[in-house]
Amino acid sequence: MTTDCGDDTPATGGSEPQGGASSTQGGGGSGGAGSTGGGGSSGLQIEWVPCPLSSDSTTGDGAFCATIPVPLDWNDPTGETIDFFVKKIPATDPVPRGQLWFLNGGPGHSGAAFEGAVGKTVDLYLPDHRGTGRSSRLSCPDFESDESDEGFWVSDEEFPECAEVVKEEWGSKLDGFTITNAARDIGEVIAAISKPDDDILINGGSYGAIWGNRYLQLYPDQADGVVLDAFAVGLLLTRDDQYFDELGAAFMGACGDDTACGSHFAGDPWVQMQTVVDDIETGFCPEVVAAGWTRAELHKFWAFFLYTWDYRSLMAPMVHRMTRCEPRDIEALTNMYQVFNQPGSPKASDRHFSIMLSTQIMLSELWEDPAPSAQELADFQANATIAHGIVARAQAIYDTWPRYPKDEFADIFAETTTPVLVVRGEYDFIPRDGVLPAMNHFSNGNNVLEIPGAPHNPYAAPPIAGATQCGVAVRTAFFGDPTTTLDLSCTSEIAPVLFEPPADLSSAAFGTTDPWDGTPPGTPMNLSGQSPRSGRSPGRSTKVNLSAPTAIEAARAFAAWRNR
Repeated sequence: MTTDCGDDTPATGGSEPQGGASSTQGGGGSGGAGSTGGGGSSGLQIEWVPCPLSSDSTTGDGAFCATIPVPLDWNDPTGETIDFFVKKIPATDPVPRGQLWFLNGGPGHSGAAFEGAVGKTVDLYLPDHRGTGRSSRLSCPDFESDESDEGFWVSDEEFPECAEVVKEEWGSKLDGFTITNAARDIGEVIAAISKPDDDILINGGSYGAIWGNRYLQLYPDQADGVVLDAFAVGLLLTRDDQYFDELGAAFMGACGDDTACGSHFAGDPWVQMQTVVDDIETGFCPEVVAAGWTRAELHKFWAFFLYTWDYRSLMAPMVHRMTRCEPRDIEALTNMYQVFNQPGSPKASDRHFSIMLSTQIMLSELWEDPAPSAQELADFQANATIAHGIVARAQAIYDTWPRYPKDEFADIFAETTTPVLVVRGEYDFIPRDGVLPAMNHFSNGNNVLEIPGAPHNPYAAPPIAGATQCGVAVRTAFFGDPTTTLDLSCTSEIAPVLFEPPADLSSAAFGTTDPWDGTPPGTPMNLSGQSPRSGRSPGRSTKVNLSAPTAIEAARAFAAWRNR
């Protein structure tokens, strides 16, 4: 991907970074690659070595990597250590002005999703959150082997056994895998490697925004500017299925308000979606179920689609075709299911994901207390029209999982003088009411950007012809000078929400350029890598451009479905 990293001009994506690499020298000086130095007051030993720009490659030296021993518990700095992996992509300018850290979400994802990013005037730092990727990943190898039930992906049936493996391996040391310790990893490494005049910039998205907020709580004056997008502080993932069902109602309601989309339905499109899902479960149009479209599969796909800009445009035509249930519709829907379920191999960014780190963070800090019963959550999921489908199985191990106690920083917004930009999309699954307190807290002047029509990835919303990409343009201006007054007028230049897929996407998915009424003429295209199902390859396929990836790579938009 090409990612504008807050510099005056984004560099070309995919090119290897130019310019010298820096290494820690006793708390902030720069030195040659491979040199080692102390980490200031933390005593960190950090050695940068050349490494491939892509984690999927074994050759090349376009980046620099460090595996840093950090305390398992920062409150016990001389105690046991774990690995903390950071990849540095040097700026294309030979003398960078500072550093930009990308904090990925999930929870459970690594920094590998951002490896296509290039910074012009800032070095990029891509950390693997502790417990993921190359940072002492919490894993259960027997259930993540390519020979297990669903290949690398942990199936629902394997999940409880995977949890037992991790508990047995780590025991009480799991208490070290906390948001606060992960934030200390970032702050202490920054303190160790920074020069006095470095600009320190942070970009956290989704759970990464929770991570970024915790960093700000602990280091309120270290950074020069922080972007928190798809903000999720206070998010209760026990309500995840409810969030997606409500988002589906809002999106299909907007279809009904759209003259063209609404014309394909006799009444309310959301009611029609609910009705057809109920009907196929009780025997209507059995060919749809035979093609693979069970209620559980529709849950996964529609929740996945709502994460994206492009793919959610498939939903209304799907409902229209399921309701009509003619041979051309069965053929188109069969084509679609086959297209999205052709096998593929997981990429490094997928293999770096840790379902157990995700579980650790979710159950410890992102869960209701008292929690609903597993049966209550399973019943809601079973009767929903759209459901993410991650909460019931997590709740099933809630009582036996060694959750860590929340500390004094949990569920609190950072008090900081550091400029903060909050970015969210109108169609984020996280309800606006849930984000509003954060928006109010961080509303320093005009530093809150709501992008019309955008999904969870707010940067996915494309501009109208001739305009700039709004989220990227605003973030660029902010990172260029976090104290500047931001021009947010670009929100009036966002392209209209799609309720009908473009011809190329319709052809790829339905086998015909007419998503509503066309008949597929031939063999399904291979869109492997674009499925929300477990056991499929990640969202870096070149076959279809998912959600117009910009600042937040498409992997973040749907890789969460791979292992959940």
